[in-house]
Amino acid sequence: MIWILRRGTTADLRLSAGPRRREGTVCVPETVESLDDVLPAARDLSDLLADHVTDAAERAGTPVSCTKGCGACCRQLVPLLPVEARHLSAVVDDLPEHRRAVVRGRARAVVEALDGAGLLASVRQVGELDSRERRELGASYFELGLSCPFLEDEACSIHADRPLKCRDYLVINDPMHCREPLGGGVVGVALRGHSWAALRELASVFGADEKRVVPLVLAVAEAESWHPAPKAADATAPGQDVLARLLAATVEADRTEHVDEQSGANNHQ
Repeated sequence: MIWILRRGTTADLRLSAGPRRREGTVCVPETVESLDDVLPAARDLSDLLADHVTDAAERAGTPVSCTKGCGACCRQLVPLLPVEARHLSAVVDDLPEHRRAVVRGRARAVVEALDGAGLLASVRQVGELDSRERRELGASYFELGLSCPFLEDEACSIHADRPLKCRDYLVINDPMHCREPLGGGVVGVALRGHSWAALRELASVFGADEKRVVPLVLAVAEAESWHPAPKAADATAPGQDVLARLLAATVEADRTEHVDEQSGANNHQ
């Protein structure tokens, strides 16, 4: 059960899974100038929803098996929105110089590998592919075994800043099956809402370009394309309206994602 009390630009949420209850607050500025102002709320909402289903899975006797040190899923094609690409660009910019060079070098190496495998053009256009094409591309990408540039010792080195799709990806199967996700052994956990899809729905308020899909590896390898954030004076919106739309779109995205999951789409696609 999800209970929401919205007060202008702040919303208090309470999610129940049997006797366990998760509570959290999401908020946005009084005036929202870009999706960059909404991303923190979307991340908080995603984390709360993930904690909720983790509690429910444990209560059902099928605990989430994702844990630090199991980085199998960190070799998937991860889609970002431009607002996430800008955030990751800023995260990389803030790294120490040596570390920054290592991460960008890894990303460029992945891009070169994709080019060599004949997949780079399709990866660049992933947002324009249909669900079948995305699944096929995702499978080909995973088979190359290309690690996320942020992966360190099979763990995410930017866990607090990880993308929304990564936050939403939870499984309850033996981790050994995650190394062969196309083998049928991966059992995902369905969240009660999806903030990535909700944020993309909101993007139309701030311009069509904000709805583009950007592969994570390109966001890192071509960081200069995503930072700083664009500003458009005529694209501002009242914070309370944006928050209301984010919450409503998250619930609607839950219904849409379930339909997609039934068709066999991977959570990361």
